[in-house]
Amino acid sequence: MIKLVLTDLDNTIVPFGAEEVSDRGMHAIHALADQGIRFGPASGRALGSLRRFFRFDDVCTQTAVASNGLEVYADGQLVAAWEFDRDILEKTVEALRDVPSAALVVENPDDEATPPVLVGLGSVPCALMDNSLVFPYGYEVSDAIPDDWRLTKVSFCYDAAYVTREEMEAILAAVYPDLDPRKSINDWFDVAPKGWSKANGVRALAASLGISLDDVVVFGDNLNDLEMLQLVPHSVAVSNAVPEAAAAARYHIGASSDDAVAKAMEEIAAATAEGSMPRFMR
Repeated sequence: MIKLVLTDLDNTIVPFGAEEVSDRGMHAIHALADQGIRFGPASGRALGSLRRFFRFDDVCTQTAVASNGLEVYADGQLVAAWEFDRDILEKTVEALRDVPSAALVVENPDDEATPPVLVGLGSVPCALMDNSLVFPYGYEVSDAIPDDWRLTKVSFCYDAAYVTREEMEAILAAVYPDLDPRKSINDWFDVAPKGWSKANGVRALAASLGISLDDVVVFGDNLNDLEMLQLVPHSVAVSNAVPEAAAAARYHIGASSDDAVAKAMEEIAAATAEGSMPRFMR
């Protein structure tokens, strides 16, 4: 019996360029809740950013695997979290100061109204600074990491016209070898501790809720979804998934742009009401 549904956000439940989950997606999430099935995003984004995509509807985000598994929420409570080493992050800022367009990006996981901070950015802007989907509430530029923030959501931005991703990774590896870059979008990547992934968060969430991994469904599309797609038996890839994610998934549905995840969740809710399995799993 399905008891928990988790989905990646970008290009999975939210198509590229969309600013929020569709009406159909929102209704499907509530249909799951009506059947006693918990729902949550499993994303590289911090919880504050996720809440905006779900229209600040607590039913959609009170359970979540956020920041690539570094923060785990169950029924509105933070049940697991891991923070980056502040001293070493400060060394990465120093290492990037002479790299045009490069900056450390930190988000405040405890205050969604606070814009992200770009730390150590020089006179050359990073490529995504004017992208409203990346920075919907703007950003601040600072020479220092905010003192009172928990450092659970960390990214790096740059402009490939000045520095390549490979060069960025080499610089960071020399300073912080335990960082694991996670491909997100062009001119940007999230990072996680070496060996850490969304799967760690999924495992911690299931344990906190007392749910077997056999009763969890996950949806994904990209490389940072691989481990969680490999973790649970009921793993699902959208048709626009990268080949590696498609190969890791047990089940396959339509495209993100066709609201395929919403349709699949509708099937899960309907099948649960009937005491059967969803059609896409048969």
